[in-house]
Amino acid sequence: MLEIQNISVNVDDSEILHDVSFKAVPGKNICLLGKNGSGKSSLALAVMGHPDYMVTGGDILIDGESILKMEPNERAQK
Repeated sequence: MLEIQNISVNVDDSEILHDVSFKAVPGKNICLLGKNGSGKSSLALAVMGHPDYMVTGGDILIDGESILKMEPNERAQK
């Protein structure tokens, strides 16, 4: 299960996501909808560990384990 707990994300010292949370439960489909510029791609890039996207608050868990300190290739294997 992927769980995002109150994450905030900065790019170039600008906060682009603030206090975002949700759970992706196995066996359920998830769809992120929003207008252009609402943060859908930024959220995905932060979850995958893109070096330009700094998580400044909250946590990202997979099966209860934080992935914030993992490299992108390690996150992809989860």
